[in-house]
Amino acid sequence: MYVSELVVPGTVNTMPASTLDAFADHGHVPAAAPVADTYASAAAHFEELGRTGIDFMDVTDTLEREGLAKFEDSWAELGATVDREMRADADASEDGTGPSGESSNAPALLAIYLNDHLAGATGGLELCRRAAQGQRDEERATAFSTLAKQVEEDHDSLVQIMFDLGVSTDHPKVALGRLTEKAGRLKPNGRLFSRSPLSDVLELESMLLGVQGKASCWRTLRVLAEDDDRLYAEHLDALLERAEHQTATLEELLLAAAAHTLGHAAVCAPGSSLTQLTGPPNSPSSRASSGSAAEVAHEQAAPRALPGRPPSQQDLRAAGER
Repeated sequence: MYVSELVVPGTVNTMPASTLDAFADHGHVPAAAPVADTYASAAAHFEELGRTGIDFMDVTDTLEREGLAKFEDSWAELGATVDREMRADADASEDGTGPSGESSNAPALLAIYLNDHLAGATGGLELCRRAAQGQRDEERATAFSTLAKQVEEDHDSLVQIMFDLGVSTDHPKVALGRLTEKAGRLKPNGRLFSRSPLSDVLELESMLLGVQGKASCWRTLRVLAEDDDRLYAEHLDALLERAEHQTATLEELLLAAAAHTLGHAAVCAPGSSLTQLTGPPNSPSSRASSGSAAEVAHEQAAPRALPGRPPSQQDLRAAGER
């Protein structure tokens, strides 16, 4: 409408239709023959006003001047407000802190991002636990159980990080992540009444993707930690390092499972399988390359099984207070 042309594009005219009709009809004189009595009556009214000290023409001029002044003042105020808003948006867009730079929505976007990862971590934890329970080989069962324990700790670390950042848990989204994992159990993978050997391959692929996504989350938070003292860089570095070890282990387990199930030769390096779950280098199990996989798995299952366990944010906070 014409308002957009007079003010700024996008301005909406909220004036009621009846008011618009009245403005459109303003000044319109119905066509009619002059009546002498009407003029005489009007003249008598003007004379009466004059006798009481009211100058009708002066009153009309005053109303016109004051009315125009109020309109001009309101129009000037509206124009100044629009100008301020447009300049503020332009300045915010230039420095990246306004709506155009998306930074004004950063907390909300971060909450969505972290809840998406929490939903994935929840489903991944359920998958790791199920995979561990489905192992018949004791050595592999121990390795999967150790991995599930680490994934649970990583899940708890993410929950704590979200708490420290003031991000609320999106419970429906997290429940959806858990439900998605359970729905995946309905896939028969070639068997209806027993666990399919192909399940190991598919589950390992899913776990590998989950750990890689988790590592990406740690990297993102590590960047944010440079400017946000609510995040602990040391904690995130340790989480990222452990995720990289988990990735290496899952890749080896996946190759071995694929070779066993699909009938190809294994591509694992001799003595390297199952040794990466222990965490960073120089941990007891990473130095046990001469030991058997069963011995390494046994060491991982012991109370000191996770020498690479990252210090939690609470640990770092407590250390800082001391």
